[in-house]
Amino acid sequence: MVLSPLIFVAAGALISYFLYTRITRYLARQHFIKENGCKPCRARFNKDPILGLDVMQMMARNSKNHIMLQENKKRFENLGNTFQSRMITMPIIATCEPENVKTVLSLKFKDYSFGNRTAGFTPLLGHGIFNADGERWANSRHMLRPNFARDQVADIDAFERHFKLMLKHIPKDGSTVDLQELFFRLTIDTATEFLFNHSTNSLRMVGQGDENNEDLIFGKAFNYAQDDITARLRFGPFYRFMNNQKAEEAIKICHTYIDKFVDGALRFRKELDEEKQAGNDRDEKYYFIQEVAKQTTDRKRIREELINILLAGRDTTASLLSNMFFEVAKRPDIYAKLREEVASLEGRTPTYEELRNLKYLKWCLNECKSI
Repeated sequence: MVLSPLIFVAAGALISYFLYTRITRYLARQHFIKENGCKPCRARFNKDPILGLDVMQMMARNSKNHIMLQENKKRFENLGNTFQSRMITMPIIATCEPENVKTVLSLKFKDYSFGNRTAGFTPLLGHGIFNADGERWANSRHMLRPNFARDQVADIDAFERHFKLMLKHIPKDGSTVDLQELFFRLTIDTATEFLFNHSTNSLRMVGQGDENNEDLIFGKAFNYAQDDITARLRFGPFYRFMNNQKAEEAIKICHTYIDKFVDGALRFRKELDEEKQAGNDRDEKYYFIQEVAKQTTDRKRIREELINILLAGRDTTASLLSNMFFEVAKRPDIYAKLREEVASLEGRTPTYEELRNLKYLKWCLNECKSI
């Protein structure tokens, strides 16, 4: 059997490319190390040096038993503030060192990207502000920032309406209640009303079990699609072998649900443009989705930005409230002081300025963000 010279040429080119990329990467890293005074990360968590399968097994077990945070804390206590690990093809450096965090988030923010996170987030979130780097992130920020003007977002009456619905599901006899579930319902109800001018009203659906309600279907699909993000991050390139049709369907439900409101916002923009051409000015109530539609007619772009903000506005707020009440429940003295400050309102709905002036409440929220 005679091998074609082209095979040797192709093999040689492939080997040369492999060596070139490795050498170039090594030299670039050496230059970076010298320029920034980097030191090797000596602590290592994974024992499997190839795929880090031991890490994956442990993370899956911790997630199933709901002890992720406790185990992460123990890991830092045992290995120090910075250590390296591996999950499948992804090398990891985990750090809680304040100087490292400050460098990544502030001092050299532009030197860091989302990296592998993008692959896990994109199927649901696309390339919105929560999942974009560099110029795309700057463009999203420029487009969205004006829509968060204080006098527009401070719709206290809407929050009060949903909050009163939540209170109905809190027992008055002192029995145990899962506040976190209620907080997640509260934040998705308020966030969807602010973003889409249509609330999911999940607090109204507690215990009713209406499987045909599209708002309830969306809420469940959104939860499942978020869980799928974790699976995509955890399994990396091996996720494709899972063939998770339920996740694909959940993502489709989320996109279809939001597209309905995007179409309505684009119709609003068309009508608004026609009225302006006719010399008429419409005095409209502020709705976030309509304001975004005034800045772009890209249907996909609007949907991606909205679902990014929904994720950020719903999960972060619900998590903060859950953590705060978890901590306050252990400190009756702090709870009493909070009640004393809020008592100045005498039971009425506060104004935005009055909320800003509740200093002790603000301190407690800030503290619970850092815990």
